[in-house]
Amino acid sequence: MMRDIDFLTDRPAFAGTLIYRYHSGILRPQVRAALAEIAGWEGRALSRCERDDLLGTVGVSLVSDAYLCDWTALTPSSALASKLDAILTRIVAMAGQCFALFIPFESSLSARPLWDEVERTAGLVLVEDHVTSDTLLPALSLFQAMSDLATGADWLADPAFVASFDRFRARGRRTLLELRHAFDERVAACTDPVTHAFRPEVYRDLHPDEERSHTASARRDLRRLLARHRGWDRFALVRTLDDRLARDGWTALAVIAELHRATASILEQPNYSAEHGVMKSVGIIDLVLWAALLLSWDGRFRAVAATDADGYRRRPSCLVITLDELGRDFLARADLTVDVDPLAGVWAGLDDALMRIATSPTDALGSVRMATLDALHQRLCCATTDIAWMLRLRRRVRRAIGEAEAAETERRADEIGRERAVQDAAVETARAKAGAAAIARALDEPKTGR
Repeated sequence: MMRDIDFLTDRPAFAGTLIYRYHSGILRPQVRAALAEIAGWEGRALSRCERDDLLGTVGVSLVSDAYLCDWTALTPSSALASKLDAILTRIVAMAGQCFALFIPFESSLSARPLWDEVERTAGLVLVEDHVTSDTLLPALSLFQAMSDLATGADWLADPAFVASFDRFRARGRRTLLELRHAFDERVAACTDPVTHAFRPEVYRDLHPDEERSHTASARRDLRRLLARHRGWDRFALVRTLDDRLARDGWTALAVIAELHRATASILEQPNYSAEHGVMKSVGIIDLVLWAALLLSWDGRFRAVAATDADGYRRRPSCLVITLDELGRDFLARADLTVDVDPLAGVWAGLDDALMRIATSPTDALGSVRMATLDALHQRLCCATTDIAWMLRLRRRVRRAIGEAEAAETERRADEIGRERAVQDAAVETARAKAGAAAIARALDEPKTGR
């Protein structure tokens, strides 16, 4: 038995059948290419094994050619399902010939009693192991050799690059596919585009502290985006929120609510502790701009949340795309010169959102949107500015707050009126019942003669 990463590195000689069992199957193309190369050394062509070949319903030349059966690539059929033992018997009969079988560990074929005989008679059994301390560096070395992102780069010679996988390795059973994704992220997002050197500080920005709470993490990523205007920080924020959907099973509504809570928290406390304990603050213009954009995008978020809530899962969620577009919109507007209105083209949508917040306080996002609006109102009232668009925004927010308060007063009055009406009706009912009972008692009393 041999690991697939060792097979691809050493290309050992073998005779007879090859069995390849895998978990993720990420190296199937590379193993297939290696088998084709080995077959070529012997003057053979590697051909695909079809269903009929496995069932023995057609004659094939197993002497002149090499055959590869990729079990997951075969079209499922009742014939295959009902003849698994016959298929295994045929594979055992081909033990001395050039035949390869690719099969996932969870396949029902490998659960049959004859499977042990298949492995015993095979010339070589390859396996894709989970990532362990022993397989991490060989796998990374293979991925580095396969990578086309930077020719000649030797990231494994950098201790910081290797050390960045310590947390990955400590998380238990992980597949080669997960390791490849982690490797590609570091190479694509955390290396210098010119020198290709690994940049640990960029990696730390993307993965600052995964042990922190979800709310603190979203707030932290948003604060960095508003303070530094970097695409990396936009990516980190979207990734954090995407984890809520993909990893933690949150609904779109819950993720949107989290973004509002993080925004309101920074509006209330823009100061933060940066590197080396130095206190910094998110700029008032950036903070106000972000909050206004978040509120103006309310219609889009509501549409995404409605799609998410209907339970129809054949189409992908658009929430992550919408979050990324919001981040890009903020960065584009934040870089405008001070004499340009960064909310140009947004005012109409913002007015609609403010009206909705004022008139629909009880919908699914009503409380968190109102909290964002209140925090924005307080921040604008505290700001001393003569910037035209901020003054315009302050007037609109103040009007929306007034309308929301009036709507709340009217709603409370209606509730009090309904409560009084119910109470009055109850009193009248009780009186009617008491009167009826008194009449009944009077009728039941015996009459006395004069």
